[in-house]
Amino acid sequence: VTLVIGALVQQRYFAPRFMLPTLLGLIPVLALGSEYIIVYSARYTGFVWVIALCLFMGLIGYSTLEQEFKRLYRYQIQDASKCDIEGFTIPECKDMVSINILASQGDRVIVPNSYVYWLRNDLIQCMGTKSEKQLLQGGINSLSQLYDLGFRYVSVEGDLWNLSNVPTEYEVDLEYRREVMGLAPSMSIYKLDSYDQSVQSSVMCNRFGQNSWSISRATNE
Repeated sequence: VTLVIGALVQQRYFAPRFMLPTLLGLIPVLALGSEYIIVYSARYTGFVWVIALCLFMGLIGYSTLEQEFKRLYRYQIQDASKCDIEGFTIPECKDMVSINILASQGDRVIVPNSYVYWLRNDLIQCMGTKSEKQLLQGGINSLSQLYDLGFRYVSVEGDLWNLSNVPTEYEVDLEYRREVMGLAPSMSIYKLDSYDQSVQSSVMCNRFGQNSWSISRATNE
């Protein structure tokens, strides 16, 4: 009881997942009690079956099958987009779908978070690495490095870039903007280009199979 009360007091708002470690700690006590009832109390056989039925109904009600059915209903019947099949809009999904629409095949994109599973197959293979993502911390000052690494679309969380500081040889356009939604920070997507034909990227993403892409150094001919 003390463990449960302590978990309830410490959490900021009620959610079962925050109490999971505490509840897991109570499993031995519950298991011993259940074993005693089943093994040593034959007169409680009916009660045991009732508990088993309740557990079965609870697991079915909370199972992924129910959630998958709801998603299928929203997608097929209500014609919801894949970003809305949970019953609410997933902002990160909207961001990634927007990149899919904007970017051409083989374009290198850089995303500051880990919600990349909504990206197209080619964009995932060509996207920025963990070390390259650190360039986003430099903001507009990292523009030349980002372009040299072959990035054509850059998504940035938080404040907008000050495009008045863009060097004259580069072109940066704001293609997408989403304000803060719940816990998701605001997101901006910029398209990078160059006015100067002599400014070329040293990194590119090349296709070498039907659905395979590889990041490589550009060759100067």
